[in-house]
Amino acid sequence: MAIEDVHLDGRTLEGGGQLLRLALSLSCLTGQGIHVTNIRGNRSKGRGGPVGKAGGMKKSHLECVKWLASATDANTEGMTEGSSELRFRPQPTDHASIWTDIHSGGRLMRQEATIRLTTPGSVYLILQALLPYILFGPCLQAGDGHLPVPIRLTVIGGTNVSTSPSHEYTAQVLLPTLANHLKVLDLKATLHKRGWSSAGSTELGEVQFDITPLRRGSAMDAFVVAGRGKLTGFDVTVIAHPLELREEIIDTMLTTLAEQWPDAEAKVAIDEDSGKRNRVYALIVAKFGSGDRPHRLGRDCLYDGRSRSKGLAKEIVETTLKGIREEIAHGGCIDEHMQDQLVVFQALSAGSSKIDRGIADHSLHAQTARWVVTQFLPSVAFEGDSCNGIGFVPVVIEPVDETLS
Repeated sequence: MAIEDVHLDGRTLEGGGQLLRLALSLSCLTGQGIHVTNIRGNRSKGRGGPVGKAGGMKKSHLECVKWLASATDANTEGMTEGSSELRFRPQPTDHASIWTDIHSGGRLMRQEATIRLTTPGSVYLILQALLPYILFGPCLQAGDGHLPVPIRLTVIGGTNVSTSPSHEYTAQVLLPTLANHLKVLDLKATLHKRGWSSAGSTELGEVQFDITPLRRGSAMDAFVVAGRGKLTGFDVTVIAHPLELREEIIDTMLTTLAEQWPDAEAKVAIDEDSGKRNRVYALIVAKFGSGDRPHRLGRDCLYDGRSRSKGLAKEIVETTLKGIREEIAHGGCIDEHMQDQLVVFQALSAGSSKIDRGIADHSLHAQTARWVVTQFLPSVAFEGDSCNGIGFVPVVIEPVDETLS
């Protein structure tokens, strides 16, 4: 008897693209088909616009669907830009057509793929959609010991995009959290070129992700992200033009941080010329604890094109500082934007994983991620900060001979 598709109403809770991205990942991993209606149904067209008038799949969502459809030989309906409804049914496949095999000395060294957006959609939201499948999904095995073949994924699109993770947040907060606490150690993001979406900019960027999938035949261990410890310092990133604007933002941030938290060293991590006045980005990362499991919380601000030049530095500083104060005040080990990104790993790991949010509420994105997970994995139980995961075991597609004929 055929298994029914998992039906998801895209207007549920947060009702944006995250619901579709996570549903696609879980569909590919579990083999369950999905039927998503009202895709991005809660999205409005511009500030104050009517809800739902800017829904449907954007180009970046469509590229995720296309890539994962190729990876899983999926049958699809509604795979077009602007579509508000999608049927996606993955099929068993021995070798996905998305990969190019790279050999050296007669051995398979890695597999490569490229995703090219035509607009500066977020590179890191694409990573968010594909990463669980790349880490946990079927992959080729290199040699003995169930060692997976490394993956190199290049994505051309936006690196500093409104309402999306930036390259700096990904590199300074997300990847260290995955490495330090989830032991996802072999994941690197190399920035080759920036792509901006702010203030009408349409220049595309390029990022290379080097990912080693999880070891075959064993589940990810349950993890605990807790024990925040003492605030030890701040990393400040400012990317702006001209120099005077950059200096004003940096000096004000460092002075304010030193006054409010005199025992925590505040230093500049990145001081970069963006090349254009309409490209302004700032990030503050608060660092807690020490040893091999430090915690990082970040808040950032991307120029939206509406401020006058005279008040721009003040607005960027105030917005970023306000955000980091809120993150520090809640007492937890992750920031608001990290909550939803860890949900799928809690669900797939073996046993009870806990993430200490302090007194912060679950973000709407995190609530949405939890809801999507339970539609695919009914046995997964979320209670407070904890989750009882299923212990998903990655499998091998086929062994790879050490030498080629």
